[in-house]
Amino acid sequence: DVSLPLPLLIILILLLFLTLLLSLRVRVVLSYREEARAELRILFFRFPLYPQQKKKVKPSHYTYRRYRKRLLRQRKRLQAQRKAEGEKRIYRAKKKTHTRQDQLSLYLSLVTALYERFLHHFRIDVSRLRITVATGDAATTAIATGAVYGAVSCVAELLANHTNLRRTMHADIAVIPDFLSESSRADCCLVFSLRAFAILELGIRFAYHFLTRNLKKLRMTHKNGGSYVRK
Repeated sequence: DVSLPLPLLIILILLLFLTLLLSLRVRVVLSYREEARAELRILFFRFPLYPQQKKKVKPSHYTYRRYRKRLLRQRKRLQAQRKAEGEKRIYRAKKKTHTRQDQLSLYLSLVTALYERFLHHFRIDVSRLRITVATGDAATTAIATGAVYGAVSCVAELLANHTNLRRTMHADIAVIPDFLSESSRADCCLVFSLRAFAILELGIRFAYHFLTRNLKKLRMTHKNGGSYVRK
């Protein structure tokens, strides 16, 4: 029998657990029928994003003791906010403001650095997309149906060329004219997902490009005797 040493076995178990953790897919499910809903799904855990669940009101939350605690927390929060605003004003007064062109170039460089990798990992699953077009007039409904169908086709083609667009099994995708109704309806369910390792990779790339950009600025400032001069 071949037995592994205990430290090596622990390291292998940790590596296996880390691999499984990074391979998890983080999903955001957007659905619309009568109202829009959004929820975050990780494995079998679900976290509602919109609409947010209302907290249950309990009589014990409105005792005099809890009221005093809430009032004290609000005062401390207000004092901390005023202090932070004062520090920001002092920092802004001392800091040399960069031009909008510098800020725009920074944002563009970060977006271009992450754009291709994000689209490479980004996945969209269409499980339901049913649009019923109705305007109350037959001719207008026919024209609007053609326009909606063309728009859906163009968007689907664009997403299929640049992202991982997938149609799930038993997906219902249709644009239907309704010549009897007066209002359009939509019933859709889309799932946007990224794996955990993709999120980690994008975060590392963002931090790397952001730091290298700032280091270049610091080097240029040091070479020009403490004043930032753009080349």
